[in-house]
Amino acid sequence: MLDFNDFEPVGDSQNQDQNQPQVNQPFMNQLDNMFNNMGEQKIDEEEQKRISDRQKEAEERREKINKKMQKEEEERMEIRKKAAQYLSEFEEKRQEQIAKKRKELEEKELNQNQQNNTNGTSDSWSKVSGNIDLKDSEYKGSKDVQRMREAMMNRQNDPNSEPIKNFFG
Repeated sequence: MLDFNDFEPVGDSQNQDQNQPQVNQPFMNQLDNMFNNMGEQKIDEEEQKRISDRQKEAEERREKINKKMQKEEEERMEIRKKAAQYLSEFEEKRQEQIAKKRKELEEKELNQNQQNNTNGTSDSWSKVSGNIDLKDSEYKGSKDVQRMREAMMNRQNDPNSEPIKNFFG
């Protein structure tokens, strides 16, 4: 470090030594020590221990927070995997249901077409008799339809009767 006594005055050293006042040497040593220790702070052992304890606690908190964040991220990833799996299963079931419904509709349409073809070739009485219950045991209603049923049967069995045209419309 710098020492004030290390500097020599510029010029004639004998003349200046006589002109300069004498400085107290212990005071100069004190100033030197003050300037030398200015950047350094002396910390006692207790303070050093408190500082290191705080640093350890801060490090432990950081580690704890990092572990918690990792755990949360893993949980989020697990939830995302489950959600993706659920969506894929849902989509598969949905596609199966759509295919099943299409197949049922196609079969139903095919059956209706077949019935229309068979009903179109037969006379109108077979159409009417196919849509009503002609036997007493098959009728599940509560009203008496016996007279209506007899009139329809008589009309069907009458050879002179003309086919029904636009009966319903």
